[in-house]
Amino acid sequence: MMSENGIWRRLRFRGEFRDYQRRVLDAAEHHAADGHIHIVAPPGSGKTILGLELIRRHGSRHGSRHGSKHGDNALVLSPTVAIADQWRQRFVDNFRMNHNDSNGDNPLRSMVSDDLRRPKALTSVTYQALHAAVSEHDNRSNDDSGRDVAAESPKDRERRLLAALVDRLVAAGVRTICLDEAHHLRREWQRILESFVAALRADPRVRNDVLIIALTATPPYDANVNEWKRYIELCGDIDEEIFTPELVRNGDLCPHQDFVMLSYPTPAEAAEIRRFRIKAGDAVRWIVDGELFDKAVAAAGIAADGRQRHVPPSLYDHPDDYLALMVLMNRRDGMVPPKRLVRLVTAKRMLPAYRMSYAQRVFRFIVGAPELFGRDLSDRLKRELTRLGMTDRGRVCLLDNDRLTRKLMSSAGKLESIGRIVRHESGVMGARLRMLVLTDYIRADEKRRIGDGRPITSMGLVPIFETIRRTVDTMATNRPMDVTDGSTPTNETATISSDGFLPLIGAVSGSLTIMPAILADDINRLATARGVTPKYRPLPDERYCEVDLGSSNGVKIAIMTALVESGRLHVLIGTKSLLGEGWDSPSVNTLVLASTVGSFMLTNQMRGRAIRALAADPRKVANIWHLAAVEPGHLTFNEVGEQTMQWLDPPDDAVIRGDDFATLRRRFDCFIGPSYVSRNVESGIDRLGVFTPPYDRDGIARINAVMLQRSGRRAETAELWRKAVDDTDGRVAQAVQTDRPAPPPRMVLLLPLGEILAYIVLSQMVGLMVDFASGMVRSSARSGADFGFWPMMLICGAMALVPIGRVIMRWRAVMVPRRTLFALSCAVLDALHGVGAVSSVVSTDVLTGGRRADSVDRMFATVEETPVSDADGESALRCMAVGGARREQGVFAATMAELLSPIDNPRYVIVGREWGVRTYGVSLPCPAVFARRKRDVEALRASLQRHWTGCTIIDTHTEEGRRILLRCRTRSFLNRGGKTPNTVTTLVR
Repeated sequence: MMSENGIWRRLRFRGEFRDYQRRVLDAAEHHAADGHIHIVAPPGSGKTILGLELIRRHGSRHGSRHGSKHGDNALVLSPTVAIADQWRQRFVDNFRMNHNDSNGDNPLRSMVSDDLRRPKALTSVTYQALHAAVSEHDNRSNDDSGRDVAAESPKDRERRLLAALVDRLVAAGVRTICLDEAHHLRREWQRILESFVAALRADPRVRNDVLIIALTATPPYDANVNEWKRYIELCGDIDEEIFTPELVRNGDLCPHQDFVMLSYPTPAEAAEIRRFRIKAGDAVRWIVDGELFDKAVAAAGIAADGRQRHVPPSLYDHPDDYLALMVLMNRRDGMVPPKRLVRLVTAKRMLPAYRMSYAQRVFRFIVGAPELFGRDLSDRLKRELTRLGMTDRGRVCLLDNDRLTRKLMSSAGKLESIGRIVRHESGVMGARLRMLVLTDYIRADEKRRIGDGRPITSMGLVPIFETIRRTVDTMATNRPMDVTDGSTPTNETATISSDGFLPLIGAVSGSLTIMPAILADDINRLATARGVTPKYRPLPDERYCEVDLGSSNGVKIAIMTALVESGRLHVLIGTKSLLGEGWDSPSVNTLVLASTVGSFMLTNQMRGRAIRALAADPRKVANIWHLAAVEPGHLTFNEVGEQTMQWLDPPDDAVIRGDDFATLRRRFDCFIGPSYVSRNVESGIDRLGVFTPPYDRDGIARINAVMLQRSGRRAETAELWRKAVDDTDGRVAQAVQTDRPAPPPRMVLLLPLGEILAYIVLSQMVGLMVDFASGMVRSSARSGADFGFWPMMLICGAMALVPIGRVIMRWRAVMVPRRTLFALSCAVLDALHGVGAVSSVVSTDVLTGGRRADSVDRMFATVEETPVSDADGESALRCMAVGGARREQGVFAATMAELLSPIDNPRYVIVGREWGVRTYGVSLPCPAVFARRKRDVEALRASLQRHWTGCTIIDTHTEEGRRILLRCRTRSFLNRGGKTPNTVTTLVR
């Protein structure tokens, strides 16, 4: 190992740093003052190069300061072997010595290591390797000191191995730890890493002089408080967060857009879903028409004949469950829900229409509340539902179960969508197409179907390969092709017949590689250069073959990357575990996510495979396709029968049914892109502007057609990005979007008028009294100035203008929707700062929609209008906190979303109060962040009183509090719409 003093100072980066990289590097010494540098940047933004330069600069300073023999060597930890290999390769390829006299050999290769037992200047391994190094089993009976290690406990062995590892790394000069993709630290081996860092800092040779560099694209913002605290303690506070809009504006990432392709399950899958629905309807009919339901209604304290004499105490604790129970009673012949109870639990004083969800809620209520219904009744119902097949892992499931959910999310019906996307993108892009398809499973047993034409019944790497292979064959046979499925071709749209282009396809995973036979010479050349001799096995379609490239995934990835980058391979199918994170192929311009992953972190990582900028093509625009299977159409009387039909959900084309689409909607909340509605850059699936009912088969076909048309206009995507990010600094913030509140009750409107009248009357009474008193004084003294009656009344009236002005301002804060939202936002932000949930300096007097000059370094609330539809010009209100840390913005958004949500079952409820009278029309739920401590609740009340209106806080865990809660639920005009606000990430302007 090259270990002489000053080795890091002799290294230089070969290229030029991006704007954000220079900004981070210029501030690196300041960021490192606390022993941490924590950088957040999107996939593809160049975090690896940035991390290597941070290591180099810190090593140079450390060696020059302390005269270290080894300088300041580094240990890089990554989540996968491929990413760990990438760090070493990037170091060798992108850095150089100031004076290279090595006769052609790159001296940097001798500076890198992939083995913790033999550390060098840059040792790059996985987190799992670190975990294994301190938890491996030792087959020896004694260690080097003669100690009996066979009898030691796992904890003692871990401490011994950890001490040995730390000693070895300290002796090798390791003083910098780089944590790549640091969001993976929430895994089970975080404890080992924490122990390792603590032991390293505690070593007397180190003297706590250790730098932790944490790099990630997706910090665990959704973690709970304790998980976030552990994450920050290890990685340090976030020093710089780089947002996607800034990188797109600067050309570091390419413009990109997300598109959705919906499909229906295969006939076999749809039949299984229908059978489950029918079985659920029969189960509900059997239970509700039986004596078990009669006993449950009686145990709940509800009069089955509607003659309710008293309110059951448990209703106040379970209002939604009682509502669902009475919905089922209303469906049952011979039962009448008591109107007295209906009025208590509904805002409209009438029961909603029956849905299967109400039956599921009731059955879960009965099973889960044996203290109310009796253990015998709860257990009997659970056994009966289990017999009828309506439980899954001990939980009542009438709407779906885990098997159906997985079947829908992995539906083979999505294969048709993939083929459709391949046909369309091939026609648009021609030979410029570089498509990556990511999936979860391999399905190697499906290789026998390649080329035989039989139906494909599963989802995975091999089925997708076979689907695309058949699609390409169809494209070769049927020319010209229908590029946009019935739409008029645009100027950008090419047809296959114009140049005869047919894409070459391949598939790769850790254990299976399929390639076109025509690429054998290229594969041989690339494999030989890496010391590998490929082996080929023919497939039923002899135009393709299975390739054995050895056990090294690094070699496979390198060869696949070279084939894609050179344009020899146009479509590559891979597993998300191999290519979904850390793989770098900038030429990929089309990504198809055929994966069931819905998490924030993994979704963002997979999208990063396509959005990298390509130096050879500055006009690159990437399309990212998301797939979802929707449930088939509604059942009919002919399929079910009248008796069961009444217990199934009625036809409803106003929603897209199925957990797969619900997961897709959550996935879209994780990332941002240009909106076709607001013309801004924001998160959420609604930004695509196509999801409007009805969602029947024609509606689904309409959505798919619009998606195909827009995806063919890549220049439009680039223009949307350009218009959105121009004249901005690229920052984003979390915002809460809510519909305009319903008109308030007349009584609430009249309250300020009465208060104004009272102030006027009071001021005139004071004027009369003063005039009378002054007259008495003049009469007794027979002298004194006489101001006159009317001037005195005017003076006293003017004195009332101040309180009247306050009343008007408070009335505006309640009655004017935008002003209401701004007042609530300021109150919440002020209260969050008061209870310590927000530590940034807060300003609550910034005008809505604008920014004051003195608020640049402060956190403040702002409210703006945003369009929600191009067609009818509808708009919504959106509030956000600007400034402060990203997590603080998230806390504010989550708190506002709770505050503006329909009142459900909060610990405390906020009730408006004027002149000592509760105004239930102005009531809100108390967010959970304040509900933990009474003094925090009082801080929120005081803040609302200052910024919004008079109010009181009601504890709902008392009998009187439950009664008041029900009144608030049925009367609050701010929550009358019943819609939960959307939380979106949007570009700050």
